[in-house]
Amino acid sequence: YRFDGGRSRDFPADAVDLSRAAPEWTSFKGWTEEIGAVRRLSDLPAGARRYLDFIQEETGVPIQIVSLGPDRAQTIIV
Repeated sequence: YRFDGGRSRDFPADAVDLSRAAPEWTSFKGWTEEIGAVRRLSDLPAGARRYLDFIQEETGVPIQIVSLGPDRAQTIIV
């Protein structure tokens, strides 16, 4: 978030700060391939892999599970 000339990675907890905050976001090019049958991260479309890499980099937390649909078989355990 941007507010008062500064930046914060945390959601403003105070309503006054929240009213002055502007969210920042990153856009990604999507993908059109069906991914429900994918079982390895390396088989995901490049756009999906870039998105997952971004999440890891921004949070500093390695991704351990990726769900690709409602069925339990549509889960990648990293």
